[in-house]
Amino acid sequence: MHPEENGSWKDVQIVLHQIVNLVHNWKLLCPAGRLQELELMLEKLRYLISQPGS
Repeated sequence: MHPEENGSWKDVQIVLHQIVNLVHNWKLLCPAGRLQELELMLEKLRYLISQPGS
């Protein structure tokens, strides 16, 4: 059985969205020197989540 047949991919996307939102909400704990790196990582994750089949 493929993951997309039983809905597990949808569940993975939900978890990934929750992770992105959690990291976004806690980004003020990120050292100032690494904030840009964190923002870039969040953008990459958002992009990957939005792709079909991810």
